[in-house]
Amino acid sequence: MSKMEDIEIVRRCAVAIGYKLTQTDPDLWRLTHENGDVLNISAGGMTLLRKYDPLHDKAQAMELLFFLISAGVDIQLARDIVIFDRHVTCAIEGSIDLPVLLRAICECVAKIGETA
Repeated sequence: MSKMEDIEIVRRCAVAIGYKLTQTDPDLWRLTHENGDVLNISAGGMTLLRKYDPLHDKAQAMELLFFLISAGVDIQLARDIVIFDRHVTCAIEGSIDLPVLLRAICECVAKIGETA
């Protein structure tokens, strides 16, 4: 798989945890969940209320991490961040800092969703 753009990663993460996507504008998607939660994704840098962006939002990324753990994904953290699944390997080289960790979590969820 080629490197995904951030917006594609975010959309795949949303779908993986149960959100339905509706494109309301060329650069805007509305997410709805069966629990009634409504969020938005913007590709154009719009200022949004209730934005979904686990690449930058720690709480949203932790929800994805819980999703990975619940799915039985074997997670290993070392000098370089590596998150493994039975069929997908996600690795980002570099020092462990928050932006790198959030990206590793999101890319793993997006790749798992792609193989499902």
